[in-house]
Amino acid sequence: MNCLHWKNAMALVSLMFSLALSGCVAVAAQPVSADVRHNPSQAYRAWVFCIDRSLSPREQQFGKLLGVLKGMAESKVTYNDLVWLLDIQADPGQARLFVMPQATQTRRSAPTGSAESLRRAKAELIQAIGAASQVSGRTNLKDPLEAALDILRAHQGASERILVMGSDFLTDSNSGRVSFEAPQTERAQSAAKINAFLLVTYPKPQYLRALRIGPSELLMKIEEDWKGNLYQRGALTVTVRAVDAMPMAVPQAGADMRGN
Repeated sequence: MNCLHWKNAMALVSLMFSLALSGCVAVAAQPVSADVRHNPSQAYRAWVFCIDRSLSPREQQFGKLLGVLKGMAESKVTYNDLVWLLDIQADPGQARLFVMPQATQTRRSAPTGSAESLRRAKAELIQAIGAASQVSGRTNLKDPLEAALDILRAHQGASERILVMGSDFLTDSNSGRVSFEAPQTERAQSAAKINAFLLVTYPKPQYLRALRIGPSELLMKIEEDWKGNLYQRGALTVTVRAVDAMPMAVPQAGADMRGN
């Protein structure tokens, strides 16, 4: 085995070890082909995209959410990043991993040889986001949120750890009660040093009537409650935006917009 192959093998072993540190969260990874190599010894960011596929968001809002997430994947995800796609309506212990290739450098040029590999890896992520569809069922945000934070907390070596959550942030119980309150936790600092980007989709009119609230007031209450919750957990920044206010190319992830 030559030196290059040995380094690639060791990088793959290091990646698998770091994924194992994610605790009870099972990871369904994309195939790690010869041209997709994450190098944990180089700078990288860890992302978790959480998508709420419930029927409560309006169809147009859900479609806009997918468009914004695809724009973020295209414009913000880059070389050597790790991106998990977590379905809020599925088993929170399952998350699909997309590995971005490390950049290859020559002595005289910027990264070139891995550009096509990055394009293909991002295309797979974008395709998976676009394939999401709305489904019926109860919405529980607590378990998916904890699973996402577990994944990010396992990557202490990442240069940035980013939670992107797209939802109407409504939960419903077996009794039929609907709530927009952020889930509580007894785990102190569960979001320590994590940047959170929350994309709010407006729910269908019947949910607003049940809550006796309008869209703008709902957004304000979600922003107040979820920001307070995540900052209390130790988050570095928490940005809340309605998908209607978002272009397909989003602001820099992690930018603190508390003053806006």
